[in-house]
Order: sequence, then C-alpha cells, then structure tokens
Amino acid sequence: MGWFESIFLGIVQGLTEFLPVSSSGHLTIFQYFLNTQESGITFEIVVHMATLISVIICYRKDIWELIKHPIQKYVGLILVASIPAGVVGVLFNDFFEELFDSIWVPTCALYVTATLLFIADRLKGDKSGKDITVWQALLIGCMQMIAICPGISRSGSTIFMALLLGISRTEAAKFSFLMSIPVIFGSFLLECVKIVGNTGGLSFSPSYIVAAVAAAVSGVLAIKLVVNLLNKGRFRYFGYYCVLFALTTTVALLLGM
Repeated sequence: MGWFESIFLGIVQGLTEFLPVSSSGHLTIFQYFLNTQESGITFEIVVHMATLISVIICYRKDIWELIKHPIQKYVGLILVASIPAGVVGVLFNDFFEELFDSIWVPTCALYVTATLLFIADRLKGDKSGKDITVWQALLIGCMQMIAICPGISRSGSTIFMALLLGISRTEAAKFSFLMSIPVIFGSFLLECVKIVGNTGGLSFSPSYIVAAVAAAVSGVLAIKLVVNLLNKGRFRYFGYYCVLFALTTTVALLLGM
C-alpha cells in the first residue's frame, strides 16, 4: 500500500468511523476500487485503534470520571452494551471476516444504514444517562453487534436505537462513542492474537502508522461534527450521503468499473 492510499484510507476511516456512514463499508469499497491488496479486516483493526484515541480526546473528562469511579451504573451499562458484539465477534469472527471480501455486502448495507438515519432524524428523547436501563443498554449493544457487518454504521445504528428508546440526542451520541471503547480494544486484541498465531509476531508497515495518524486526527473532527448536526436535527444529511454513495458504487459495479 502506497503513502497516498495510506493517508487517504486513514482519513476515510477516521471520518466514517464516527460519522454515521460506516467506516468498514467505506474502507472495503475504497480498497476495492483502489485495488489495494491489504487484508481488509487487519488494516481496519489498526486504524480502528487510532480512532480509539479520538474518542479518548473528545470525551477525556467523562472517561476520567469513569476511571476515578469505576464502580457505578454507567460503567456497567457500557460493559453490558459491549457484550453482544464481543460474543459474536469471538464466535463468528471468520464469518464476518468473509463479508469483507464481497463488495456487494457493504454496498447493499449502506442502503440499510440510510434508512436507519432517516428514521433517527425524526426521533427525540429526553432521558439522561442515569435513566438508561440494563435492557436498553443491551438493545443498543445488539445494534453494535449488527454493525460488525461492513456497510452498517456502528455509530448510526446505536444512536438510532438510543433515540428510539427515548434517550436524548446528546446522551445518545455520548453513550454510542463511549461504548465503542471496549469493543474496539477487544477487537484489536483478538486480531493481534490471531496474527501472532498465524505468523508468530506482529509486523506493521510504516504506511499503517501514517494511516493511523490520519485516522486519529480526522476522527476528532468527525465526532465534533456528528454531535453538532445531531443536536441541530440534521442527521438525515448523512442518510442522503449514504444513498448517494451506495448508488454511485452500484452503478460503477454494474458498469464493470
């Protein structure tokens, strides 16, 4: 993978990881058209860890409070919300990895993401973090589990479910981003164990590092943008983008490009 592709895909990952437009779907599609030969899920894990830094930067005050007081309900809710994706990721990792090899999977899934965003744009809630129940956290976590599929936005689907359950927009975004931390970190560890088992060690090229930096910087900008537009009731704009991107990809594939 060249330097241009690394920076480009890193920026794409950082922006789309938090913008509700599916980072995995974009990476799979762009890698297909750029004809890069990197393993989709391995490269994605590396830049995913970079975006974890973005969450820590944007929510550092909230995270620090949770670290200082780990024995509290909110921490438990985040852990509960992480269970579905964690369990499915371990038991069905090979199945989901195969989905990254099909260009049509993320293309079609983007239409699903767009539908969720259009519905979410009409939803409003007033519940705070203290009002979230264990079952609600589990339902939100199930959406994060579904979002393992490339093309289904993790942030979009979890925010959609949170809003559907009556949670306020600000809290929905905050909970969505914070609940991504255990899953992203867990996915990284799982993939590292797999790589070590297959190759006997970890080896990251300089292009991976460049992509990671690009992902971290663009991730911070993406978080700020999604919270701003969500609070202003403009979530549907992301839905329009998903439809346009999916349609463009569909046409390109049908034309044999």
